[in-house]
Order: sequence, then structure tokens, then C-alpha cells
Amino acid sequence: MPTLHKQTVGQTGERIAENYLRFRGYKIIGRNVRTFFGEIDIIARHAATIVFIEVKTLTTDEPAMPLYSITEDKKTKLIQNALSYMKQMHCRGKRFRIDAIGINLDISGKAKMIKHIRGAVNMEGSYLDY
Repeated sequence: MPTLHKQTVGQTGERIAENYLRFRGYKIIGRNVRTFFGEIDIIARHAATIVFIEVKTLTTDEPAMPLYSITEDKKTKLIQNALSYMKQMHCRGKRFRIDAIGINLDISGKAKMIKHIRGAVNMEGSYLDY
């Protein structure tokens, strides 16, 4: 059985996540955005909230949860990325949150499971105040 390359899996997952979010009323404002601390997979606006989305994609025959691979170190990086972006874009006083989307792909690259966790990374306060 052929398998998808890791980079292809990630890109496919991000494309699926982007379509999923658009269908639910999110406006995509950035994809693979670089900050001093790393990369943000997707940035979207949902109502008055800026949402930073970490996408985790796996290919497996078992219903594994890709979101389990978000470690404490990764959560710290996600917070640093979000705060860096908010400061860079002069978003003082704007509401924001960090979500995660986990996707399981079948061998052909089609989504078998999509799990969206709003506010996946717990933050004290959800407004940029500097």
C-alpha cells in the first residue's frame, strides 16, 4: 500500500482544515505565517475573535487522535506565536484564542475524522494587553 509523504500529509491536512473552517463561517486571514517563535498553521477571524489554529494530521488505520501530539512545549510555542503576531499587527485590546484541529487521513488522503477543539490551548485571559 502506498503511503503519503509527511509534508504532503501536513499540507493536505491544512487544506482540509481551511475548507472546514470556511464552511463554518471563519474568514482565513493567513496560512503558514512565520513569527520570531515559529510558524502558525492558520490564522482566521471568527466574529470578533482572531483565531490561531494548530493543525495536526495523521495517516493511520486506527482512530488515533492527532491532537495528542501537541506537547506542553508546543503549547508554549503556540502562545508565543500568537502573542508575537498580535503585537506585530497592533491588535491591542482584540479578543483571540488558540484552537487545534486534528485530522486523520485515509491512505488516499481523504479525511476520515476531523476534530476541532476551540480554545485548545488554555490561556489566562484572551485579550492582548501590553
